Amino acid sequence: FLNPERVSAPDFDVDFEDSRRQEVIEYVRRKYGYNRVCKIVTFGTMAAKNAIKDVARVLKVSYSEADRVTKAMPNKLVRKNAKGEEFDLKRPNIILKVFGKYHPKEGAKDYGVDFSVPELVSMYNESPEIKRVVDIAAKLEDSPRQASTHACGVIIGADILDQHMPLGRNGDDITSQYTGVELEHLGFLKMDFLGLRNLSDIKMAIEYIKENHGVEIDFDKSTYDDPKVFELLSSGNTKAIFQIESAGFQKFMKELRPTSVEDIVAAVSLYRPGPMDSIPKFVKCKHNPELVTFAHPLLEPILKQTYGC
Repeated sequence: FLNPERVSAPDFDVDFEDSRRQEVIEYVRRKYGYNRVCKIVTFGTMAAKNAIKDVARVLKVSYSEADRVTKAMPNKLVRKNAKGEEFDLKRPNIILKVFGKYHPKEGAKDYGVDFSVPELVSMYNESPEIKRVVDIAAKLEDSPRQASTHACGVIIGADILDQHMPLGRNGDDITSQYTGVELEHLGFLKMDFLGLRNLSDIKMAIEYIKENHGVEIDFDKSTYDDPKVFELLSSGNTKAIFQIESAGFQKFMKELRPTSVEDIVAAVSLYRPGPMDSIPKFVKCKHNPELVTFAHPLLEPILKQTYGC
């Protein structure tokens, strides 16, 4: 999975029970050294409404006045006379567009789009106090507001980290002062230790089954050929089964009627943008083996399990 087409280094996603994720991080620190492991910083940025509230607070403009302004600001911007074309509020200078103050740069193409909100335009023009707040907020929009810790990213270095990057502290956690993208450019390995509630639920279910029914379930001794499992999946009744719970996936399972663990692996891999286009072919070829074709006999051992897809 390292190949010339890949533009960035891979990161490793590993799933753990959410209740024991911290133990894994502690283990990594002990194994590789406390000075070689750190969490990753993330920067929260100022959205349009936040910028107005923060500036108003600093300029001692009353909260009710700032609130009146932000409540009148739309969450979504829709072109006049065009339904459904929504615009992201995170775009720079969106504050100025909403307040009717924005003018495209000289020579820029004017598409005749008017984002101004009459109520806000009149507030801006009639109150010098609001005008000052908005003008300053427009310059601050999208700038970093606070630092926090990446939800699951952990850096493991081959060397002592403070020789290669500035470090910071967030509570008890040591974090990088560079974001994930910058660390990637520096060649650091990013691990994503994800805490999954689903795994905690499975563990608790196993404990309750043992407690209430005296039955011990051990996945290491389980096989992958229980026909009842495949019957359940084929029924589409998969609402609480991780990764195959959505309505679209339930429909897919009913059509596919999986008979092996490889079918499920392929189905989960296909059910995402891009590969989704191959789902009809995959289902058709599973139920009609005579339709399976290979571009070359050498591909047969590779593509046999995915019915030529």
